[in-house]
Amino acid sequence: MRLEPKEIPLGNGFYVSESLPVSHQLCQNLFPNYPESDASSITQLFTRLGLKEILTTPGGEVSRGVRVMSGIPYFINGNTLWRLNRLVDSFSNETFTVDNLGTITGTGLVSLADSGTQLGIVVPGTNTAYMYSDSAGLVQITDSEFIPSPATMVNSVVFITGVFIFGADQAIVFESDTNDGLSYDAANFFIYGNAKNNIVGLHEYNEQLFVFSDINCAVYAPTNLNELGALFTKVKGYEFTKGLSSQFAIYDLGESFVMMGQGFNETPKIYQFTGNEFTPISTTSIEQILERYTSEEIKKAFGFNYTFRGETFAVFSMKNNTFKYCMKATKMAGKKVWVEDRSENLANKDRWRVNGLVTAYDRLLCSDSEGGLIGELAEGERTDYGNLIRYDFSLPPISSGTKEIFYRYFLLEVEAGLATGDDELDVEMNYSDDGKVFPDNGWRTRGMGLKGEYQRILRWSNLGRSRTPRTFRFRMTKPGKYVIIRAWVGVDGN
Repeated sequence: MRLEPKEIPLGNGFYVSESLPVSHQLCQNLFPNYPESDASSITQLFTRLGLKEILTTPGGEVSRGVRVMSGIPYFINGNTLWRLNRLVDSFSNETFTVDNLGTITGTGLVSLADSGTQLGIVVPGTNTAYMYSDSAGLVQITDSEFIPSPATMVNSVVFITGVFIFGADQAIVFESDTNDGLSYDAANFFIYGNAKNNIVGLHEYNEQLFVFSDINCAVYAPTNLNELGALFTKVKGYEFTKGLSSQFAIYDLGESFVMMGQGFNETPKIYQFTGNEFTPISTTSIEQILERYTSEEIKKAFGFNYTFRGETFAVFSMKNNTFKYCMKATKMAGKKVWVEDRSENLANKDRWRVNGLVTAYDRLLCSDSEGGLIGELAEGERTDYGNLIRYDFSLPPISSGTKEIFYRYFLLEVEAGLATGDDELDVEMNYSDDGKVFPDNGWRTRGMGLKGEYQRILRWSNLGRSRTPRTFRFRMTKPGKYVIIRAWVGVDGN
């Protein structure tokens, strides 16, 4: 019996089940687009932005943090604080340079905050912190009342209503004098009793202070601001049973903030704070991957957000994964939509190579995990600093219950004719009837047309029989623009 062609949804994103026959849906270096008006298809897949080099800092050391203060981007690469400068001449030509602003000790990511005139830098797990300003340069904090006893080290810093606030060991939270990150009063501190000597991180949201242990948090509001600082009082009813997994994996997102966290006897998830509660936004698929990491690896997770083509992404990176939560797609689809990004040829890791991202100079500026590169996410860039971007997606499994079906054809509608040279772009297709094995010799290639050959639908015919659910997988391995518009399968059933 010949069945009607079945359209297969493109907008589910990444969802790989613990049992691959249930779901093996990949979405690597692509993201779903949901049009807000009538269109030729409900959802399309677009390619992510590539990475374009601006310059490399001398020494070529890996990035430890990036921050924009008063419109100027600052990068900590290796043990040096760099300021990125832009000069625009009368012909609108741009020139970028960096200034070496001084030495930052330690290794690993740093905690950053700024007042608009002072940039605070904390080396977590040490007693070392710095303030940078244009007037004074980079100065290590040496005030004798910095880090109140019995604390001996600082871990994080934020800035709220005129004061820098630090999280320390021994469950101590302390602050600077007003508008002076180099001056301290040992009396200006409080103890977060629920932290049990373990403050993981701080976060400022709506001019309130969130203090996180690994399993809970509380909210404090500043009062009685004067030249010596502010008195922070706990906000009644704003204590939560969710803690922070990594101090680097929490950031604002629209009118809320997101974080990687967990409660008592829980494993990590991704949460969004919605005003009075923490709502999980990660999927079971994401969570079972997080569970594979050790607690020390999770502590090194980090994140940031950015917007492109109307979609806002919340990014979380670990050693071997970079996942992006798609806010618009999630809203339009009515379900959680995540995708995965990866870069090629990385050392000792398997993820997207961006270590941090900020907006400055009308660009999405990026720091790097592999060296001292400062780059940008650039429209029209089809590589990551010259390295191939591999696009890979697979679709929901097709099932006919217990009946055997014959796959007559598979159709993929693409935006054809986008080649820029003499070699056309192409799409490779493979399939698996167990959701696990996609044979190396099973890839079948179809061309997307040379430049200007716009009318083309890709077709694969006579694809055999199966009684078990079948997963179709596609990959694109040439640099170029790919837009996947619609997918259908034609089958005969018994």
